[in-house]
Amino acid sequence: IAFAATNTLKAPSEVVSSVSLGAAYFATGNSNGTISVWNLPGGELKTTLRSHGESVNAVAMSADGKILASGSDDKTVKIWNLETGAVTRTLSGHSDAVSTVAISPDGEFLVSGSWDKTIKIWNLNTGELLRTLTGHSGLVNAVTISPDSQVLASGSKDGSIKLWDLATGQAIRTISGKNLSVLSLAFTPDGKSLAAGNSNGTIGLWNAGNGQLIRRLSGHTDGVWSVAISRDGTTLVSGSWDKTVKLWDVRSGDLRGTLSGHSGYVSAVAISGDGKTIVSAGWLGEIKIWKRS
Repeated sequence: IAFAATNTLKAPSEVVSSVSLGAAYFATGNSNGTISVWNLPGGELKTTLRSHGESVNAVAMSADGKILASGSDDKTVKIWNLETGAVTRTLSGHSDAVSTVAISPDGEFLVSGSWDKTIKIWNLNTGELLRTLTGHSGLVNAVTISPDSQVLASGSKDGSIKLWDLATGQAIRTISGKNLSVLSLAFTPDGKSLAAGNSNGTIGLWNAGNGQLIRRLSGHTDGVWSVAISRDGTTLVSGSWDKTVKLWDVRSGDLRGTLSGHSGYVSAVAISGDGKTIVSAGWLGEIKIWKRS
């Protein structure tokens, strides 16, 4: 699969921790406490969102592109109106940095994961805290929600992936990843499989239904801090501290391409709905837009 870098952008911070991609623009969470919103396809800076007091570790856009959620070292989650750039809610409750956030595809729930080892489920529309999930023995690095908005997955430094019923908060199962810190998670579009980026550079593809390992993807030489899967379910995109972005065939596990060019660690990747645009970002404030060629 051939992608070429069409733009390299510079974030206003040393590190970009997170990317969320919409149809007309994308957002980056920056280590200086700001969120940058960039236009697609050209990458012009649309607006800068300022409210967090410390590094923004996570950003997640709603399916309709109107709402953005962010999580920060300041221990808060913020909900933004992307049309106005205003903060509509600040959600407090975590006792340590918020490392990851996700919005359910149906727009009902906001989920946050923290270094305090808990996961919180919030009502996206009212900001009400619905429940706090405990069970991880290490900090929570990643949360993601299945395409049907039924299942929440969380990944932790403790080496486990936990699946939860999003509506009830009940634990469904725990998948153990051989003491490898789980850094990133993504569901396949059918919700049947779950990709997990690990600290040793591998990616595990797991059966969400029975918790069995389907295959392990090897190729990165450092931690895989971000994974994303194309909407058609064929391509997995991974970003690693080895400074590369890799493209994988989900069905076979074959490596389909390596995108080089980042000077620093890659900490975030996203792929557009049509599968033709990839955005990657990371250290040295580098953001790259890649187009399928």
